[in-house]
This record gives sequence, structure tokens and C-alpha cells, in this order.
Amino acid sequence: MAGALCVLLPFAGAGVASAGPASAGRARGHLEAWPVRVAQTNDAPERPSGGSAGLGAGGGIDRVVLRFEGAVPAAVTALAESDLRTAFGRRGVDVVRRQAGSSPLDASGVTMTIALASERLEQIALRIEERSAGAVAFTLSRRLDLNAFPADGRILALVVAADEMLVAAGTEHGRGVRGSPPGGAGPPPPGVGEAEATPAPTPAAPNPVPPAPAERLAEVAQKTAPREPTSEERATPSPSPWRTNELAATFAFDHFGGGQTHLGLDLAWRRRLRGRWHASLAAQGRQGRTVTTSTGTIDSRLLGGRAALGFTLADDEGRLWLTLDAGARSGWLQFEGRGTAPDGREIGHRVDTFFGYVDATLALDVRLGRSPLALRLAVGAGLPLLAQDAASGDGAVTGASGVALESQAGLVVNF
Repeated sequence: MAGALCVLLPFAGAGVASAGPASAGRARGHLEAWPVRVAQTNDAPERPSGGSAGLGAGGGIDRVVLRFEGAVPAAVTALAESDLRTAFGRRGVDVVRRQAGSSPLDASGVTMTIALASERLEQIALRIEERSAGAVAFTLSRRLDLNAFPADGRILALVVAADEMLVAAGTEHGRGVRGSPPGGAGPPPPGVGEAEATPAPTPAAPNPVPPAPAERLAEVAQKTAPREPTSEERATPSPSPWRTNELAATFAFDHFGGGQTHLGLDLAWRRRLRGRWHASLAAQGRQGRTVTTSTGTIDSRLLGGRAALGFTLADDEGRLWLTLDAGARSGWLQFEGRGTAPDGREIGHRVDTFFGYVDATLALDVRLGRSPLALRLAVGAGLPLLAQDAASGDGAVTGASGVALESQAGLVVNF
């Protein structure tokens, strides 16, 4: 730009601003008492491609306080923050990050809050609020359901939605500025002092949200528009992603190196933690198979529990979930022996004791269609912490001791 002249037009009236085409290089009509910058030549600079009404320096929103809510990893919020800084920066808006609950809201300014239900970003709530002298000027909110988007495209979808809300907030901010008294101390209405500005709308005409630049719309459409499903995909729709909790009822088969074979049921609860980790708790009941000795028979029963911490090996967002966990199991074990005395009398003896094992389990959950039900198959192995054996006159004949081999199969409810 060759040069510029700052002119003060001290008209007291509150007339509507009017301007000719940008090529004319001058403003005409009645203006409020605001400083007006008029280009001296016909080569007036164009508005930046990312600019929007009510945003950027010169009376618009030029700073947004960003807050994240929800127990999600810092890496997820850092990636979203980086992309938001880039998108907002193209519109002349700086981003200031604040941790949720670290400090009260500013008495004045604009705050954008992003509430994330989980690190998978399926459900997101956006809220942007402007405060002036402690009072709320306006609040905009929006909820996003991103289950239909691929996992690697949800951050971009969040950024696009937040950028649209920022543009809408700029429009609301501009309306508030234009509605302030002309003699007040507030900043000039956005665009009034620019020679290339378009005529201001009449009070009766709505002020539409300015669209994003054409090149940005093309980029967004290319990256975020859902791919048209094939006929095969439409025939077999994908299930919803795995939820946070699982409740499983499984049939169990355990065999111990000491000779015991146990059959029974497990009732287990499993919950996803941060990242790829999960924790589980299980209640276990077993009935041992009868062992026959030279002096009689031995029966056994087991009641116990298991606690474990696991890691996700593979997760295809709703169909298969392969995990490996390590834990400990312990509980009450009972041996009951029966025999016949030399004189023909039936005799018996019962012993109550405890056992303990550490083990590792590999489990695969297979979703049943689009329902919350899944089939679980699991195998594992363990080593004894506290082993128990049953003995007769011939010595130890059976026991919950040695290496334990475990297997399970059952149904899982995902919620």
C-alpha cells in the first residue's frame, strides 16, 4: 500500500455507513464519529482470506480462552489444541489454554469449552461464551455425534465444528457492537471504517454467518465428508464402538498339574482405563471332578475371585477386541474324602483350606451383529502362590498345585 490518511469525521448523527465499490478507494455517506482509514490509491489491500466479520483485531474477537473438560489423555487435547490454534489463527484469533477448574472465568472475554466424553471422541459438547463486565453477553452451544466418522478423522471434524462456532460468535459479537450507543466508549463496528466494506444491512435484514473461504470448504469436504458406502457395506453395517464397561458370564475349565480338574462359572466386570489399558474383577465358583483312589474317593469345591490389569492388543472399533491381562486369583478350597473301613463302615473326612495363583489370560471378544452382546473366548496359564494337595494312605493323590491351564467361553454385555 502506497500510503494511508487517517481522517476523523465528527458527524454527530447515527446514520448508516455506506461505501462504494472497493475500486473507488473512498467512502461516502454519513458515518458515526469513528476514525476512518481511507486509501489514497486504488491498490487498497484485500481482506485476508481467513478473515470473518466480528473476528480479529479492530473491534472483533481477537482472543479465545480454550478449556477442555473430561478425563482424556493430554496427548489428545494437545493435538486438538494445536489444530485449533492453526484454524483460529487464520482468522486473526489467538488461543489461550486453561485447564478446567484451574481458575475462574474472566470477567470479560470469550471462552470456548470443549467437553469430551472419552478419548475416542464419539460424543463432544462445544460451548462458546462471551462475558462483558462480569455479565454474559451471549452463549452458543453445540453437540457432536462423531460415531459415523473414522477414528483418525474426528479431531479434524472437531476443529471444523469449533471454527464454525467461532464464526457464529464473531457474528453475535458484531451485532452487540453495532447495537451499542454511538457515543459510547466501545470499539467501532467491524468493517465500518474500511473503504472496501460492503453496505451495512438494514435492521430488518438478518446478518447471516459469513461462509468460510472456498478453498477451506473444499479441503474440509475432501477430508471429513463420509465416504459413500459400498453395496456390501450397506448390507452389513458396522457395529457401534466398544463402550467403557463390560459384564461377562462365562463357563470355565481349569486343570492343575497336581491332578485336579475344575468346572464352573465366572462372573466378571471389566472397565477401560486411559489409553489401551483396562482392569477387571471376577467372582469364580468351581466343582472339582471326583478322583478315585485305592481307599475311596475325593471331591473338591472352590470359591474365589480374581483381579487383573490388562492391555489391548487389537481393537477394530466394534467388531473384535483382543486383550492380554495378568492378575492373581485366590479363595477357599475344600477337599472331601470318602472311603470304607475294613469292617464295612463308611468313613469320611473334610478339609477346608485356601489357595492362591498368579496367571495371565488372552481373551478375544467377538461382537454379535450390532447388538451390545459379544462372544468371549479366553485361554490362560498360572503358577501357584499357595498350592494344596489331598493325600490318602498312598500319599498325595490329587491337588490344586503345579501349573494351571485355564479356558473360558461365554457371553459379554457391553455398556
